Amino acid sequence: MRNSLYFVTPCLLVVVLLFTGCEAEVVKVPPRVRNASLPGAPASTSSAAATFEPATIAVKVGDETELAAMIAAHKGKVVFVDYWATWCEPCVEFFPHTVETHDKYQGQGLTTIAVSFDAASEEEKVRRFLAKERVGFENLICSYDPGTEAFEKFGIDLVPHFRLYDKQGKLRAKWDAAPKDLDAKVKELLAEK
Repeated sequence: MRNSLYFVTPCLLVVVLLFTGCEAEVVKVPPRVRNASLPGAPASTSSAAATFEPATIAVKVGDETELAAMIAAHKGKVVFVDYWATWCEPCVEFFPHTVETHDKYQGQGLTTIAVSFDAASEEEKVRRFLAKERVGFENLICSYDPGTEAFEKFGIDLVPHFRLYDKQGKLRAKWDAAPKDLDAKVKELLAEK
């Protein structure tokens, strides 16, 4: 009887699999994989190993002087700056495009900086949003209280606002709405020597 169980059990398993089907579990890999070259960014560019927890996102609280220093630190690269806020619906809608642009061109010499106009006390909320978007670039939260003074200090009228700097750190383009020609401008500046 014991020998027949050794034969019957595998046979039953084969029959069950034939009738019920056997499908491997499909695991969806997130479409965006981030560069982890920043301090505090995920340690791997592999989506399987990368973690995007709020605490791992590179975030500073600062002013326009801090932003200027961040841009200057990337001399030799094209710098795209996205001024945004979690309370700004058009900003939130466009933000995935900022991440995609960064991912698409970072290997060719583009770096991205996001400047949030949320209150500094909202840092955790900003970090959660950035983690959800799987951000692997630098982020600055405006140290001024949200409002007119903050916009004036950064030299913008409203959010969303976008700026593109060339490899020498010179402002070459700016937009007060979603930049429809962003890819063309980035390619143009990347091609410059």
